[in-house]
Amino acid sequence: MQDLDAVPSDTRPGEPYFLGDDKWAVTGYGALVEDLPTALFRYEQARRATTG
Repeated sequence: MQDLDAVPSDTRPGEPYFLGDDKWAVTGYGALVEDLPTALFRYEQARRATTG
């Protein structure tokens, strides 16, 4: 049995996580970037800059 809550997602239930715009979707859980820590840091910086 698959635990659907095991993957954090900002998408609607049943949608793949990679359709979201959270840090895990943007980086593909590290598969889409060469340096995951740097990508996560930049994501957080950009998010803070847009939210104030």
